[in-house]
Amino acid sequence: MFNIPNPRAMCLSNNKVLVNGSFTLADLPYTSSLAESGSQDYKAFVEKYTGKLQQVYSTLSWFESLKITRLRQGSIIADFVMTVTAPFTSAELENTTKQLQKNNNASFNLIVTGLVKITVIPQFQDPIPYNSKTSIICSTPEVLGRPLWSFQQNAQPSQDITNGTEAIVTYDLQNSTVNINNAIEVWKGTFTCDYMSEQSNSIIYRGSLYLDIALLPEALIISAPQFPSCTGPTKQFYIKVQCIVPNTTENYTVKWTGKKITQDNPVSLENGQTAYQAYEGIFCDEKLEGHDVSCQFQNRLNQTKLFSLYVPIINDDSTICKSELDWPDAKANFNATKLCNPTAVGLQMRYCMANGTWGDLISFCVNQAISKLLNVAMNLQRGLGIVEKQANGVFVQLKLSTDDKSFETFANVNASVGVLESMRNASNIQNSKWNDTAFPDILKSLSNLLNGSLNDSWRPVGNEGNYTLALKYLRAVDGIINQTKILKPNLSEGSSHDEKEVARSIVKTIVLLTPTLGITWILGLFVLMLDLTTTPYAQIVNYAFTFFNSFQGFFILLTGCFGEKKVRDALQKRFGRQQSMNYKSESSSRITSATKTK
Repeated sequence: MFNIPNPRAMCLSNNKVLVNGSFTLADLPYTSSLAESGSQDYKAFVEKYTGKLQQVYSTLSWFESLKITRLRQGSIIADFVMTVTAPFTSAELENTTKQLQKNNNASFNLIVTGLVKITVIPQFQDPIPYNSKTSIICSTPEVLGRPLWSFQQNAQPSQDITNGTEAIVTYDLQNSTVNINNAIEVWKGTFTCDYMSEQSNSIIYRGSLYLDIALLPEALIISAPQFPSCTGPTKQFYIKVQCIVPNTTENYTVKWTGKKITQDNPVSLENGQTAYQAYEGIFCDEKLEGHDVSCQFQNRLNQTKLFSLYVPIINDDSTICKSELDWPDAKANFNATKLCNPTAVGLQMRYCMANGTWGDLISFCVNQAISKLLNVAMNLQRGLGIVEKQANGVFVQLKLSTDDKSFETFANVNASVGVLESMRNASNIQNSKWNDTAFPDILKSLSNLLNGSLNDSWRPVGNEGNYTLALKYLRAVDGIINQTKILKPNLSEGSSHDEKEVARSIVKTIVLLTPTLGITWILGLFVLMLDLTTTPYAQIVNYAFTFFNSFQGFFILLTGCFGEKKVRDALQKRFGRQQSMNYKSESSSRITSATKTK
């Protein structure tokens, strides 16, 4: 027996489209009663304008519902949500919205989700493995132009996504892809592609996806005490071993290995970190020189990362460096380490030499402000953020950081040069230049790094002949100057512009300024390499560097301003007019005086 089909039955699409919108009625005043959803004014407004919107939007295919959710101040701003059970064309939505704007003298803002499809490759892989490659793809049912890609992590401000060392953005007619070649914690968050309507900037077609990555940490493994002593009466005790990692939502499984190790519960630290800890047994009767301990982190996908530590034991016959200030007794031929103060990140280290004397302090402590700035610059290099938008802020902060009195360490200089190098690389990859308004801050930062008080901070302790950092600095400076919009007239200013004259001006500026500015940085390198206390020539180099560095602005004024014919003509015209006015004034005064005399 056959069932008679229901004549009302229909196939419904599961491709639901959601429109989050708002409209502003500039001609209507906002009253306090509209803030109360139970007031008569609120109900009357909602009923009236829900009807008006439904009357027009219901002409969309598969229209389902529309609801005004809130009224806000700003004349009157009404938020609404509309649901359509199947995709429609952008032209349908834009034409109906344009009709509503005209009929109600209102402005509309719409964000449409569900029309743009966003997927991740590999599919059905959630979370994505750490350090793997992945692609996020936005697809549209029709040609909507090029989208703007952005990324947001937690509650931080969103960043634009562009080409970099870890991200590549590609486009075709109806698809756009972000290829991530190294899935690390930086890329764990929400990816969004926004297509702007060509007819109206107030309509955005959006696709959004949360990329989950199974993380693995960077850990610092330490013991307390660093050098367990078997020289006292106690011959059996335990030391605490900690693996310290940044706080994360990843639920790690931690496995400890050691000679006699007992795992303990992790503890939260005040600086946004978690310490996974265990206790290692030390039995002095065994006469061991040290213990090997390690912690292994395992993520949700069973990927692992191992961190190891050798704990030297001080025995009766061991050579030691006696405790000094806050440095503990240390076993010869090993490094003693300690954390930096709360305003910096990293470690400090001192080597206990074979004869039992302490070596020089080696600090890897980087001021927190510079460390954060380096992260921003490195993210720009990765492809997270637009250089042109962020360059001014980066260089302002770099100028302030290099002005700080606590800056004078190799670690801080090294990190600052890293900022310059990353900014140069990011600018080259994005083929983007920063505005010349950043140039004063760039110049001040570069000058701060060459301050005489930093002479000893350019070379790592114990490696005074290493000039690698100075060479990196010079390369970064060369790239940064080239990427600054300065002294380069626009060849497309108009048909009346003489392109040959502009080209001649550029060549002249380069020919004059390149040796002048180049000499400055070459002399700066010599200042770092020469000992000013013993070499007479070094003093000459130092004075020459100071002279050329101080007069850089003057040289730019001569070549970039007074060297330009247009500038000279304008100044001559201005002063000529002023002299003419003065002459006329003097002549008028003489005539008036002569008249009075008669």
